[in-house]
Amino acid sequence: MLINETRLNEKIKLKIKNYKCLRKDKGSIGGGLAILIRNNIPHKEVVINENVPFEHLGIKLATNVHIIVVYNSPKQNYTAKDLDKLLNISDKVILSGDLNARHTAWNCHINNSRGEILYKYTLNNNCSVMFPDEPTHFPENGTTPTTIDIGINKNVPNISDLQSLSELTSDHNPIVFTISSQIKTINSNKAFDYDRADWNKFQKLLDKKVKLTPNINTKEDMKQEVQRFTDNIKDCIEKTIPTKTMQQIKDALPSYIINMIKDKNKMRRKWQRTRIVEFKKLMKRKTNDIRMAIVTHRNNTWTNKLQKLNTNDNSLWRMTKIFKSEFQTIPTLAKNNNEAITDMEKANMLASQFEEIHSTDLNNNTTEQNEIISQVNQFMQDTSNEEWHKYIASPTEIKDIIKKLSPRKAPGADNIQNIILKHLGRKPIVQLTYIINASIKLAHYPSQWKTGKIVPILKPGKNKIDPSSYRPISLLPTMSKITERVILKRLCEFENKKSIVNDHQFGFRKRHSTVQQVVRITNDISINYNKNNITVMLLLDIQKAFDRVWIDGLIYKMINHQFPIPLVKFINSYLRNRHLQVEVNGYKSSKRAIKAGVPQGSVLGPNLFNIYINDIPSFTKTKLALFADDTAIYAHSFNAVVAAKQIQIHVDLLEKYYEKWKIVLNASKTEVIVYKRKHQGTKIYQPIRVYNHKTHPTDVVKYLGVYLDSKLLFKQHIKQAIRKAYFIQKKLYPLMVPNSPLTNHNKKLIYKMILRPTLLYACPVWCSASLSNIRPLQIYQNKCLRLILSESRYARISHLHEKTEIPMIIDYIKDLAQHFYQTQLDNNILTQDITKIRSHNPPFTLKHKLPYQALQLFNE
Repeated sequence: MLINETRLNEKIKLKIKNYKCLRKDKGSIGGGLAILIRNNIPHKEVVINENVPFEHLGIKLATNVHIIVVYNSPKQNYTAKDLDKLLNISDKVILSGDLNARHTAWNCHINNSRGEILYKYTLNNNCSVMFPDEPTHFPENGTTPTTIDIGINKNVPNISDLQSLSELTSDHNPIVFTISSQIKTINSNKAFDYDRADWNKFQKLLDKKVKLTPNINTKEDMKQEVQRFTDNIKDCIEKTIPTKTMQQIKDALPSYIINMIKDKNKMRRKWQRTRIVEFKKLMKRKTNDIRMAIVTHRNNTWTNKLQKLNTNDNSLWRMTKIFKSEFQTIPTLAKNNNEAITDMEKANMLASQFEEIHSTDLNNNTTEQNEIISQVNQFMQDTSNEEWHKYIASPTEIKDIIKKLSPRKAPGADNIQNIILKHLGRKPIVQLTYIINASIKLAHYPSQWKTGKIVPILKPGKNKIDPSSYRPISLLPTMSKITERVILKRLCEFENKKSIVNDHQFGFRKRHSTVQQVVRITNDISINYNKNNITVMLLLDIQKAFDRVWIDGLIYKMINHQFPIPLVKFINSYLRNRHLQVEVNGYKSSKRAIKAGVPQGSVLGPNLFNIYINDIPSFTKTKLALFADDTAIYAHSFNAVVAAKQIQIHVDLLEKYYEKWKIVLNASKTEVIVYKRKHQGTKIYQPIRVYNHKTHPTDVVKYLGVYLDSKLLFKQHIKQAIRKAYFIQKKLYPLMVPNSPLTNHNKKLIYKMILRPTLLYACPVWCSASLSNIRPLQIYQNKCLRLILSESRYARISHLHEKTEIPMIIDYIKDLAQHFYQTQLDNNILTQDITKIRSHNPPFTLKHKLPYQALQLFNE
């Protein structure tokens, strides 16, 4: 849709479901342009920097056709050179809009200067004027209708005749024309309706099809069994589960409003033909009636929908999720002067980007790295898999894993949903167990489970046009994830038995969290505040950590840790010869090889990454904090220069380690902060270097979602938490607005389950912040309670809390922190002793309270 004279400003939104809007506003004085493009139409916005007298806005289609909407005011003239500037941007151009150009050649009763210039231009150039047979403009003053909404076609073939439609209240009719295109979209408007599935019939039919094969002795046999099992499930799905049509755009208006619109259009056509004033008055009266009817209908629909929301069927949380989430389309991508406009081009460009990420320099190995590869190959050849039977699964274990699967998780390349596996009978589960056990026995992962369907997710705050701004999330077949969970259980049992996992690692471990790691760091800093020490902390950023894990290096480390041979061989097969396939709006790229990395979105991936960096070197003068790939090194000393030198020694050790194991640091994203409560010895005169990149101290850093300032006042963190809560609340405002029919109970649940957790993330870390810093949190909560109860700003705060039964924010923070410090510190040796220092008998003078000492943890 090419729209003229929008008269919009930046405060007014223009949104239509399933359409993207491009705008060039001019304000309410007149003018303004907009283009609405359906999401499934490949296109790119074109920035035209030409100086022309009329307004213009353009896009480029995948067929290389440029479409430009223009508006020329009645008082503005233009020349042939001005037309040249827009029509010569490409070989194929359609320029359309209100040009205020009149000429008898396109059914106007008179000519004007603009019309004569345009007519001569089309005669002298390879262009033609597109216009409908009927007038497009019916002036309000009753003068002669004219055709001033026209198009200029330059080399665009197969355009249908234009039509002028009498369906709006504007004095300009909308004009419709069609451009034929060879760019087809995939029809993906059908889905299986699991609510109407005949699960008894599904189970009986699948039981008949499945044949038990307990003896799977070769890799080829296993490949065939996996394929047969998958095909049987798909065939039963087709025969027993009905499909439903997913309408992208639903006609939300009831029939009586549609009939009112038809009557209004009839009246408008009568006025256009006869110019009788009475018809015009009736048309305007009907238009007002339609507007009021639409507003009433939408309000009633919204009220009924909100009144039905409750927590029993999760409809309340589904609604909040819809409001919180934003549908993101992938725009035209650009890399190395190449553009990807169509969905297929985007999928292939992203696939090339991810293929490049999932690689290491396999050719330029050092002697030591070649020796590692040689030892891994030798191990695979010389060792047997005799003890495989110790690690096989039982049907009961597989059934328990399937029970715990989320029914709403997205499927992998086989498109078999979790809900399907939840309805498998005993016989298919036994056969799946045979296949998984054969995979362990043969140390061979089926090739059908090695292709990941990649969903590109835009990283926060990154450029949408750059392919490197997207993170590859791998959707694996559900049966693959079941197998991964079987192996993960055995890996974790061995790691716990041998105490293999590094105590500094808090990521992806049971009963470990980001909050525990940050509490550990802030407690160490606070203790050293009391010792008049300064703490210097360095935060390292690893490039594509999960995507560039060196597979030979990981297997070598598993061998050195003496992991069971069947598990090592299984992981070796699991990681080798994997492929990725990017999907964008139903279009799939070609398959690309994965030569390095562990799949993001897999069950095993995080655990394998932890094994890979488990032997990260430590240094006696520094402390190490890990959460997956988030690495922090900090040191304490009476002088910042000394602490910085200690960190530099540790960094030098890490650089050698990372080089050996093909891990790349992003030196430009490295951050340094100096924690200080005194005035002397706080400067670092020689910056810490990471790969010769000088890193200068900053006042605030963000680690694991917590903003840590140099004095641990947490003012910046609380400010950011409130800002984030306001951002979410803005999206949920239609649910919490005072006149919302949502019950107060449900509004209170939204605050308690969504807004308050956002507000108080990691509160055990900053529970000792000053009351002046915590006060903004209470102010925010007061506003939310007024919103929930529809109370005025003059309502008593105590009344709000009493009526909602929500505690004051400071009391709730203390309760959360109290529970945390009493129950969640005993799972790691580095946090067990945090609360051992008592205020009544400290080993040093307590000038500054430790984080937990504002709480009533102990009976003193």
